[in-house]
Amino acid sequence: MDMCEKEHRKIDVLRRNSGIKRAIDITQLYLANKKMVMIPNLSKFRMLRYLWLNNNMITKISTLSTSCCLTELYLQNNKITSISGTLSHLSCLQVLLLHNNQLESLEESVAELRRAQQLHTLSFFLNPFTENPQYRNYVAHHLPSVLILDRREPHLARLNASVQRSKNAVSLLTGPPSLQGSTDTAQQDQK
Repeated sequence: MDMCEKEHRKIDVLRRNSGIKRAIDITQLYLANKKMVMIPNLSKFRMLRYLWLNNNMITKISTLSTSCCLTELYLQNNKITSISGTLSHLSCLQVLLLHNNQLESLEESVAELRRAQQLHTLSFFLNPFTENPQYRNYVAHHLPSVLILDRREPHLARLNASVQRSKNAVSLLTGPPSLQGSTDTAQQDQK
């Protein structure tokens, strides 16, 4: 019996023990901390909304293609090296946690998530590509729907830079504040 069959049997036992008669009725599946090295075929769970696969030893995502209704996917603390070609069909995805994996390509990872227009919470920290100092700005620019990136707002960096540019533009137009005050005082003294 291969690893996938074992995982299927475990899932079937869990389903029966919880009183769920049909796999299609399952909307949440908790498979965290199961020492899994691969994701079992989840095609029979067509209404799956929440999937926990965190804290396993998964290196490759290959069988999420039929779980297109997922809104929350927890894949943190695995050994995943790439998500390219695996998640783009998850257009309803709102929460994706991928921190503490082995993701190396920022561009590929972000490109994979561009169709997820509802994605608002994303975590990538503790992956090799997060060492890039432009990482947060890149994600904020290419995934504007993301409101929380690595437990913080990604747009703060962009907002702070925008505010600073605005302040610089205002000071160029009006001159330094100290000169403004002395000009006003001089004009008042003449009157």
